[in-house]
Formats: sequence, structure tokens, C-alpha cells
Amino acid sequence: MKLLSKIITIIRQSNCWYYRARGVTIGKNTLISFGAWIDTSKKAKVIIGDRCLIGNGAKILAHDWAKYKLGLKGKSEHYTTTIIGNRVFIGMNAIILSGIRIEDGAIIGAGAVVTKNVPQYTIATGNPAKLIKTYNPIH
Repeated sequence: MKLLSKIITIIRQSNCWYYRARGVTIGKNTLISFGAWIDTSKKAKVIIGDRCLIGNGAKILAHDWAKYKLGLKGKSEHYTTTIIGNRVFIGMNAIILSGIRIEDGAIIGAGAVVTKNVPQYTIATGNPAKLIKTYNPIH
């Protein structure tokens, strides 16, 4: 069982290496499940902090082509910076839209669609994601 756990950790770390090579800034001890997807568009920027867990099927976006096509933003404005703080958990199949900032210690529930910034130590879930509860971290 320990061997299987080590293999899974190596696979998740290799996913971090791949995204780092594609320009994503990823902190120490962060694990990204193999089925997760992070936007690596040329001008888009994603920053992920230390000790984060990103679940299978989660998607983190850093551009919004639809707003440009609808005339809501200029061509250069549809690329954004999406920031994930330290010790953040993003559940399976969650979607983080472009330009969102998720603060330290936040928990994003499975299947959530995050359309607004999430404060630190807050649990958010749903479609669109709603802030369910704030908690005190245990150190």
C-alpha cells in the first residue's frame, strides 16, 4: 500500500513539473492530480502557492475569449492572472474562472464553479460557488 501511495505522489509531482515547464508558477509541496487542467495560454498567467491539492478533473482558467468576442473586453484584456494561495484544496471537477484569486487555506468543493474571489479560510461550493463557511485554521 505504501508503494502505491508513493507512485501516486510521483505521478502528481510529474504533473507539477509539466505545468512548470509550460509557464505556470507552482509552489513547494503542491500536488496536481493527473486529470486536472491548467490554462497555459501564452499571455495568460496562473500562480499556485505552496502545499495545495488540486483534484482530478479540476480546471483553472486564465483567459476569457468569450468576453472579447462579445465586445466586453479588448483583445489584450482577455488574458488575466489567476492566483491560488497557499494550502488551498480544489475538489474534483471544480472550475476556477479567469482572473479569480483564491486566498490561503480556502476549500473549493467538488464541481464548484468559482466566479468570484474566495477569501482566506473559506469553504466555497456550488454553481456558481457560494461562500458556505469561514473556519479557523489549526496549526
